Amino acid sequence: MRWFLPLAVFCAMTLSPTASVAISYDIAFDDPGGANAAFYSDIQSNLGAAFADWSRFFHSDASLEVEITFSAGALRASSASTTTVVVGVDNGVTIGQVGAAYEISTGIDPNGPAPDINVFLNPAYVADQLWFDPDPAARTAPVPFDRTDAYSVMIHELGHAFGFTGFLDTLGNPTFAGFESSYDALTTQSTTNPAFIGAGAEAVYGGAVPLTLFPAADPRSTENIYHLGNVPPGAGQDLAGDLMNGIAFFNGTRYAISLLDVAILADTGIPVAAIPQPTTLTLITGTLLAVLWRRRRAKPLI
Repeated sequence: MRWFLPLAVFCAMTLSPTASVAISYDIAFDDPGGANAAFYSDIQSNLGAAFADWSRFFHSDASLEVEITFSAGALRASSASTTTVVVGVDNGVTIGQVGAAYEISTGIDPNGPAPDINVFLNPAYVADQLWFDPDPAARTAPVPFDRTDAYSVMIHELGHAFGFTGFLDTLGNPTFAGFESSYDALTTQSTTNPAFIGAGAEAVYGGAVPLTLFPAADPRSTENIYHLGNVPPGAGQDLAGDLMNGIAFFNGTRYAISLLDVAILADTGIPVAAIPQPTTLTLITGTLLAVLWRRRRAKPLI
């Protein structure tokens, strides 16, 4: 795990965020009877720090409402914006931006006081697998080797709520004819080699960004399209260490917002701080660290 601390520092220095305004947030819990109240404080602190982490890169003072729902039916953790706002039409296809991203981008709250983001947590996953950083702003405490870093889970799930989402099925086919998310509109929507082709993301990655694609019969296919990278022999194996990877989250490991993650959200319409171009050397260094050191017992990705 200790390898990841220098990598996290590398990511932070490379991104050089310059945003001077910050997103504010309000967190509420949907937990009848308070069965999971023992975790409220830890969830609030780690999710709050995750908001602050993303907010460093956004030129926005949006105020977002978040509802945390505990559900035994949830597969570990998931998150989504609660609304979608039409922002344009492209070649006859209506383009929608998810509500949280729309509010970040425009300052307009599309659904008033209702929750902007839903986060679903499986109680057993929270109790038995997650580790909550006692000081998530510092991120210096060692992550136990048999636990998944909850902070990393939170920033990952906010990435989905902010734009890594849409209306394609697990093979990249549209589920609503004539309607796409702003993310969908920038994918190749290939059933064999899907990729994200936003200009900013391609500039950072050096070409089309490979999106996760497991066979339909594979239970991991739920990670398809809205995550990055693939297992061998698929394209994008170098993205295995990215926060938004679709392969696995490893125990005892911290994940950090990457240059590529920010560029993808910028391509989908969120105003972000300037994104400097990484050098070939830093990209190779980050990739080698991710590949050589991720030899830990993994949990399926959330």
